[in-house]
Amino acid sequence: MDASETFERLTSDQPGHFRLHVFAAVLRLLDRLSHGADPLVNFPFLRGYAEEIADAFGAIEPKTLERDIVMWEATRPAGLPMAALTTECGLTMAQRLIVTGVGLVEEDARFMRLFAGLAEDGGRRPTAEAALRLWSADSADPWAQLTPLLAWGLVDVEDRSVPRSAWRLRVPEEVWDVVRGGAFAHDGTRMRLEPRAALLPADTLVLGPGLAEQLATLPELVRSKRIGAVVLRATPGADAERIAGAIARSLDLGRLGLEAWPSPSDPYWRRAGAVATLTRAMPMLTCDLAPGETRALPPLGRYEGPIIVIAGREGGFSGERIARALDVRIPPLEVEDRRRAWQAGLPEEDRALADEAAERFCLPAGHVHQAAGLALVQARARGATPTLTDVREAMRMLNRQRLDGLADRVETRATWDDLVVAAGTAQRLHEIERRCRHRERLLGRLGPGFRGSANRGVRALLAGASGTGKTLAAKVIAAGLGMDLYRVDLSAVFNKYVGETEKNLHRILATAEDLDVILLLDEGDTLLGARTSDARSANDRYANLETNYLLQRLESYEGILFVTTNLPDAVDHAFRRRMDVVVDFVAPGPAERRRILEVHLPDDHRVPALYLSEVAERLRLTGGQLRNAGQLATLLALDDDGGPVRRVHLESALRSEQEKAGATWPMEGPPKERGEEVEAFFAGLAR
Repeated sequence: MDASETFERLTSDQPGHFRLHVFAAVLRLLDRLSHGADPLVNFPFLRGYAEEIADAFGAIEPKTLERDIVMWEATRPAGLPMAALTTECGLTMAQRLIVTGVGLVEEDARFMRLFAGLAEDGGRRPTAEAALRLWSADSADPWAQLTPLLAWGLVDVEDRSVPRSAWRLRVPEEVWDVVRGGAFAHDGTRMRLEPRAALLPADTLVLGPGLAEQLATLPELVRSKRIGAVVLRATPGADAERIAGAIARSLDLGRLGLEAWPSPSDPYWRRAGAVATLTRAMPMLTCDLAPGETRALPPLGRYEGPIIVIAGREGGFSGERIARALDVRIPPLEVEDRRRAWQAGLPEEDRALADEAAERFCLPAGHVHQAAGLALVQARARGATPTLTDVREAMRMLNRQRLDGLADRVETRATWDDLVVAAGTAQRLHEIERRCRHRERLLGRLGPGFRGSANRGVRALLAGASGTGKTLAAKVIAAGLGMDLYRVDLSAVFNKYVGETEKNLHRILATAEDLDVILLLDEGDTLLGARTSDARSANDRYANLETNYLLQRLESYEGILFVTTNLPDAVDHAFRRRMDVVVDFVAPGPAERRRILEVHLPDDHRVPALYLSEVAERLRLTGGQLRNAGQLATLLALDDDGGPVRRVHLESALRSEQEKAGATWPMEGPPKERGEEVEAFFAGLAR
């Protein structure tokens, strides 16, 4: 086989082109070592390389092979990473061979013995001095040839504390993977490379109102150097990675996902810049900042192309690139957009289900894709087509994955019949349910005066004494809407360290908003308390900051939020103004207390109606206390003889609740079983 045939075979793909450089590096090494002892004697494994080179090219000089490689590359299409070391990084062939030579130990462990034999300390990687002696160009300053390799991140130094000549050099594994044209799949690299062909074009994505038009202008802005970074502001489920991929594709680039965020001086960033340059990929960084937090965009070595940063709504960035950065907000999907997303994830015959899911659930595109996939899996497991129940269960699985540890899911098996409140309170609660059910339609029908000041969020304050039905009301509304309810104890969110409370609130509110669940902030007066106008201490100032953050976040919140408080007078007036509905829960009157008792006693109870009316009139217990009494009475009956609940059981339970409240028992006289039976008999006749 002549040399031209060898070039044709080896340069047909990236690994073959890389193999040519291995031959050139080994040939140069043999030439430099031949000035002393015979390298084939001292290092017999090199004989195999020498024979393979001779079979391919005959007796060829190192400079000739290096020249032929460069000439051959000029006839080949772009896309070879080893050639990109010259075209994109500006390296010479000698510098390419230094990179290849330093990395030989990654391909063949026998080279470790060779480098150990060349070094006095027996190190198994080449020193800077050895690498330059073996592969640098004869006519150039050897140290000047090494500097660009370090600046690009193509070569790392293991220990810079030793003299420069003794630096141990290595090629980072992700860089080596790229130049050799092999698989780029190492968990430890914290990089994910996707070629342009694997990225979806923008017209195949569900982008939301106005976003497609905005993205269409980006390629020209980037190519003109007017912007060097794009900051995508998005919720976690907003399909931001696919949108970032579409932007990269429109620029004829791949996408390099960077999953870590070490310090700006970390060599990781130089390596990332090198990989992005060699693979023609756009670096993509992901960063979820807390309120008030600022992070510097890292310098990616000598990489000068555009980058994409995926971030949440909070926080900001600094650095040279941010001066030429464009903020792009991924908007919430409207009903029609969500319908297209559901249709893409569900079978074509399930158009009705896609329509219903789009109307009911205000999810971003990413969560729609996940929920649709999970619903399909559940339906196929039982050999059926997916239903709305499958969709709800799929969403519940997503909620558990994201919200567990941040909030507690509350069971919502409750109906309006279970809730006994005053007529005015019930009317306000029905108003909340209507607002939640029609929140998107309402937003589209509001007058021009609401433009820019309204969103699809619903915020309600449930105020009243403990046990008056606030949490039960939230359960009833959630059940009626078919939505999950998650409860957060604000006292657990509060943190004594400055800024931590805001971070906790941000994480909870952003996650609940993204998953479209109803969030219940319990004991809201912890943070909704009145601000101190004369903040004399640091504690007062920090408390005001937390309150101010929550005030601002409530205005922009686009989910459904219920806040409960037992101390309505302690709530800052600014919070009340920001609530769409304020519901005051009052202690139940006699009629409500009678109804609450009836709801919480078993259907087969034997408690006389007259006695129920009497205790409802004379015992001023809250709904929660009456509920506890009903449960205890049932337990006493079960422990007694397993029969129905009778007056004696209920009276004992009511006495217990009175004692817990520190009140005396107002109904004197022990219960009489015989009288109870007579009373029940006449009560039955009266019915």
